[in-house]
Amino acid sequence: PNGLRCSAANAYIDLSGPGAYIGVVGLDNGDGARGGPHSFERAQVWAPPAEMATVAARQALKQTIAQKSNNCHPDASTPTYDALNQSLTMLTGATHNGQLSGSVILLTDGQPDPDTSAQVSAITSDLTPQFQRHSWPVDSIALGSDTGFRSVLSDLSNATSGTFYDDAHGIVPGTSPLNIAPFFVDIFARRNGRVVGPAIPPTQLSGGTTSRNFQLGDYADHLDVIAVKDQPNTSVTLIAPNRQAVTASVAGAFVANDPHYAIFSIDGPQAGTWQVNVAGSGSFLVDNLIVSSLHVAITAPAASQASLPLGQPFTIAAALTYQGATVSGGRFTVTGRITYAGGSISYSQQLDLTDTSSPGAYQAAVTIPASAPAGAYDITIGASQVSNTVIASADRSVRLELFPVPYLLMPGTTKTASGPVTATIVRWDPVLQVIYGLPVVSWIGGWPLGGHPAQLQADLSGQVSLAGQPYSSAAVMGTATRDGSNASVPITVVNDGSGRFHVLFAAPQDGDYTIRFQTTGSFKDSHGDFGVTTRAAHLGVVGATPLQEGIAWLITLLYLALIALIALLIRFSLLPAPGGQLQATTAANPTAMTRRIKTSRSLVLMLRQRNLLPSKNAFGRPGAALLFTRSGVVEARGQGAGADRWFDESGRPLSDHFHIVKGLTYSPGGRPQDDPRAETYTFQGGRAGGRSGGNGRTTARGGGWENTPARSSARLAARSSRSAGSSAGRGSSKGRGSSRSGGYDNVI
Repeated sequence: PNGLRCSAANAYIDLSGPGAYIGVVGLDNGDGARGGPHSFERAQVWAPPAEMATVAARQALKQTIAQKSNNCHPDASTPTYDALNQSLTMLTGATHNGQLSGSVILLTDGQPDPDTSAQVSAITSDLTPQFQRHSWPVDSIALGSDTGFRSVLSDLSNATSGTFYDDAHGIVPGTSPLNIAPFFVDIFARRNGRVVGPAIPPTQLSGGTTSRNFQLGDYADHLDVIAVKDQPNTSVTLIAPNRQAVTASVAGAFVANDPHYAIFSIDGPQAGTWQVNVAGSGSFLVDNLIVSSLHVAITAPAASQASLPLGQPFTIAAALTYQGATVSGGRFTVTGRITYAGGSISYSQQLDLTDTSSPGAYQAAVTIPASAPAGAYDITIGASQVSNTVIASADRSVRLELFPVPYLLMPGTTKTASGPVTATIVRWDPVLQVIYGLPVVSWIGGWPLGGHPAQLQADLSGQVSLAGQPYSSAAVMGTATRDGSNASVPITVVNDGSGRFHVLFAAPQDGDYTIRFQTTGSFKDSHGDFGVTTRAAHLGVVGATPLQEGIAWLITLLYLALIALIALLIRFSLLPAPGGQLQATTAANPTAMTRRIKTSRSLVLMLRQRNLLPSKNAFGRPGAALLFTRSGVVEARGQGAGADRWFDESGRPLSDHFHIVKGLTYSPGGRPQDDPRAETYTFQGGRAGGRSGGNGRTTARGGGWENTPARSSARLAARSSRSAGSSAGRGSSKGRGSSRSGGYDNVI
């Protein structure tokens, strides 16, 4: 407004010198031409980047601005998108595609027009990411009374780590050069490594001459004095400590005048009291910029660090050198400030840096509260002497974001703990520790152990949260130390997914512990390291009570019983069931009697071994046991009282080991050949798959003892003791069976 933006731009140009390149784009379109990727109205390149090495170069650029802008006469259209797009193209060439630093200063008194919403959307989606990628900040200055576009400028500066300035919040009311020119001074100091020196605040003039002093300390190599005035006819003079007036004729001095400012640039300025004399009406203020051989370098945070966390501590550090040598001790005071620069919301925090812990490395721990705005922040570090006059300073722009934060949870709840968490570790007896410490068993230990781990370890639950909600895209690692000890305590952080994790302490001791979590992942425009979060825990180790031990053992025994039962059932399902038919003969009754084998027995015996059948159950005679196999073979052995009364088909007594038999003889007298009470049982048959052989014989394969029809499975046949004895194991005579693959003689 009122052409003040031209004076502000001229001040920036007059302060520049060798090594500084400035180009100008006008938000002015007299012919309404359109073009570019979105066919928005075009902006005009008034001057490509050129070096401000000489007075002539600076004068030429100021004249170009005056001519192209019609002396800063306002224009109806505001092609902001194309102006910024032109700036990207100019910066790409001037910085050799980002090899040199670059930035943009955007002054405007209105929102993009025409196509307002389309321009704003395209700036956000197309141009802002490119400025971010090249680390080219956009410093924006909002002018005039139109407030509708200020959020657009604020968002643009915030996203690119630039600074947003608003003349509606200047140091004096209304539209005034006292509000606008200092913005450019601040930007110039930030982008060119200048120190903002002692200033003279806004001062009202009474028509005569008003004089003000400022002090300049040692170590100043160059001084720029910028006197800003709101009345063009007001005059300004500068008197050095030696009482000599600074004019263009003084060696090492440069003087520039404008209707709204006077700039005095002096090489090798004297230390001492300087005097500014201002004659006329209205108001004025004075800003000073210093170049010093005393150098401040910000060492932390690193310039490459993408962003820092809100609500979590981080370190700001700086190194102080003079002519290349490190400066330490109390000779200088190093202070600073971190200020939100991304919008109209204000936040600022004072910094006091010391090098007591490491001489020459000045640092301070800083925590910006989570309630502070997220976005671009300016860090300014300055060194001063006893007079508190800043001699050297450094600036850095950083981004602060609301990062995901790991919290410990209150025991037994899903509520995040704001302070230390207390956990009790139960010490179980060694046997329970071994049982439930096994990987395949540990998952069932929650019930008997009451939710406590079997091993002597603490188990603390945690959650990563962002804005009060679980955050799942982060991984957590950590270390722990016991208070009073510098040694790390072994811990394991297990990421459970969905933002949840738990921390395991190996063999903890009673005491207070500090846990340092390192959170990594991907978050918005920040990648990788989120920083360190510190949490506290109090651990207490106690022995299990008799009641806890009793409950644990009772449930453990129930587990064992259940496991045993399951094992029995599995074994039962894998063993063949006894069954089939038999033919029995006695000396008194040589006629073969066919009947089914009796398989009834106690449930315990059946579960213990399904395919085992005592002779008492099968034949009503104790002393032997039958074992049925899946291959169809029947095995037998003597067992218990009466074992000496059982004989195989060859007449041999049964041993106490299972062996294959084709038949059995029970002899109460122990003489199967001539015992009139002897009973003979002959097993014969096979599974389905038996087939008819030649000469009237049947070949049985894969014999078994299932109760199945004769056509598809084997039979059990019994003969008299004479026929059994004569036919067992032979099969050479016609009409007698031949046994193969475990089959037995069949009666045809």
